[in-house]
Amino acid sequence: MSVQVDGQISIVSCSGPEWCEQERRIAKAALYAIHAIHHRESRRYTIKEKSKEVLRLMCAGYQDREIAEWLGIKLVTVRQRRQAPMQAVEASSTAQLISLVIKFGLI
Repeated sequence: MSVQVDGQISIVSCSGPEWCEQERRIAKAALYAIHAIHHRESRRYTIKEKSKEVLRLMCAGYQDREIAEWLGIKLVTVRQRRQAPMQAVEASSTAQLISLVIKFGLI
């Protein structure tokens, strides 16, 4: 069985007979609850203003070197300012970071 919550599909499987309607409703409610908890926890994160500057420029399509030049900082500083938000939202890539900070309204 698959259930769609907020545009994401979660798959719940079990062996045995097919689920009845009540079991499907319970599983769907549980997935909604898990999503709500995760979403609420993600919104608790705050991002420092200097990191937000870097993220805004990333969202505008600038590369790390361009951001460093624009802000007058070192390339390593740009990467450090990106790292804290990546850990906060548990992003595994830059693309996922950008997606999540926009989704959660963090910038």
